Amino acid sequence: MVIFLIQNRFPKEVVVWGTGRVSKEFLYVEGAAEAIVLATKKYNKPYPANIGMGSEITIKDLVKRIVELTEFKGRVVWDSSKPDGQPRQMLEVSELRRSLDSRPKHPFKKD
Repeated sequence: MVIFLIQNRFPKEVVVWGTGRVSKEFLYVEGAAEAIVLATKKYNKPYPANIGMGSEITIKDLVKRIVELTEFKGRVVWDSSKPDGQPRQMLEVSELRRSLDSRPKHPFKKD
């Protein structure tokens, strides 16, 4: 899990827990809401299906992206004495994608 420890409004450094090697999946809340509504209309199977993006990003890449987008000029410090958390978090979403013939409209942009 990533925890930013910011001491003031314009920190000289940001401490991020862990190594940054773990990966996580993020889902835009509107995308989740749209998928739930669509699933209530189209998904009629007797077993559950996952709602998710079906893609992941490492915490290191996520922090890099946040630094770029916010134009942060300070230092990023990785505190590897703190836990990384689960090494990988990404859902298997192929069943729901096939059933709904739909993909999330708000992909997490890595570029």
